[in-house]
Amino acid sequence: QERPQPGSSTIHKFVLLFCGLHVASILVAPRLFATHYRPLSPSEQRDWHGRVVGSLFATGIVFVALPEYLWPGDALAADEAFGTSDRASLACAIAAAFFVWDVFFCT
Repeated sequence: QERPQPGSSTIHKFVLLFCGLHVASILVAPRLFATHYRPLSPSEQRDWHGRVVGSLFATGIVFVALPEYLWPGDALAADEAFGTSDRASLACAIAAAFFVWDVFFCT
């Protein structure tokens, strides 16, 4: 039986989430980390925000993907090459969304 894959709407939602995290970093960093953030050049400040979003992505994806890796579901265990699960599909959608965000905000 074919499992439904996360559609582009799922990826769009996570792209919007990463954009929101980026904006939140822009708004919060000058207030919360003023002594470290304010002396930075504009280029270093942009890098700061990219690193904040990247760090949150890396932390979040571990919590989504690691359980699937350690305890694969029946579909993944039955077919290691092409099997999938809802959690594995979600991890792929989150990763794809992060890379889309990265193309636009970190280049």
